[in-house]
Amino acid sequence: MNHHFFQRSGIAVFLAFAAPLFALHVVATIPVGTGVNTIAVNSKTNRIYVANSVAGSVAVIDGFTNRLIASIPVGAVPQGIAVNSITNRIYVLNTSDQSMSVIDGNTNSVTTTVPEIPGTIIAVNSLTNRMYVADQANDQVHVVSGNNNSIIADLDVQTPGGLVVSSSTNLVYGMSFCACNVFVIDGVSNQFLNPILVPGSPTTFGGIALDEKSNFLYVPTVPTGGQAEIAVLSTLDNSYLGSIPGVGVVNGLAALPGVGQVVTTGGMDPSHRTIVLSDANKLKVLRSLRVGRGPVGTAYDSANQFTYVANSADGTVVVVSKN
Repeated sequence: MNHHFFQRSGIAVFLAFAAPLFALHVVATIPVGTGVNTIAVNSKTNRIYVANSVAGSVAVIDGFTNRLIASIPVGAVPQGIAVNSITNRIYVLNTSDQSMSVIDGNTNSVTTTVPEIPGTIIAVNSLTNRMYVADQANDQVHVVSGNNNSIIADLDVQTPGGLVVSSSTNLVYGMSFCACNVFVIDGVSNQFLNPILVPGSPTTFGGIALDEKSNFLYVPTVPTGGQAEIAVLSTLDNSYLGSIPGVGVVNGLAALPGVGQVVTTGGMDPSHRTIVLSDANKLKVLRSLRVGRGPVGTAYDSANQFTYVANSADGTVVVVSKN
């Protein structure tokens, strides 16, 4: 893929907003309860799962109708959530009681609650049936087998943040809040590979997103003395390609596969009520859209090509279409 990087300036960003080639639309707003945070999607079943840390539950949305179809009680203060699309299992980290709830996507019920799995962020490799849990309190990434829901390895890394898995390469990418790089884990050996150097500091953020079709990895970072940017990395050679400026507050990220675009939540308005769509090839912001109060978790569903955004203060999930 050829990358054409434009001059990064306030004028370039302004022109992008003045003459858009497409629009973003809110096609549905779904009440799910105050306290929603992270979102996970199973594109094979077209269902969306939203963790609610206040209610101690997971909301299930039907992607065909954009309606709430179930609310599943889990543990105390659920935050991390991830889906194995092959086994149709949903994994939820309950941060207060340090447990992991396993949900059967066929029945919308908890099949087991696994104790002593501390952490706040989880990622799944559906092909290997393994989970990776970022445990900031203990400075570790736990590797969990989906076969028996047990920890099979503890990997030491200082204050791990966002995690994402490439099923095609069996590599795990993650952020360390206290280092200016992205760590890489070999999913076969459970060993660290050479890190990817990223300018700036990812100290204040926890999100990271991967586009396996375009081979882009998106990492929020803050240059010294600057404002938040989205660093764009190539997973082909683990190189830094450049950064997208002017994205504002970043609470979450979702990659739009195959088009070299990424959605960030939080936005540029003072009240942080927008999502921002950016282009990785030209390293610039394309569009923004007001979605609600406190947008945090976001995920893209390739089954219907909608982006889902959880508004923590509104207690809603907004469905966004791009055309």
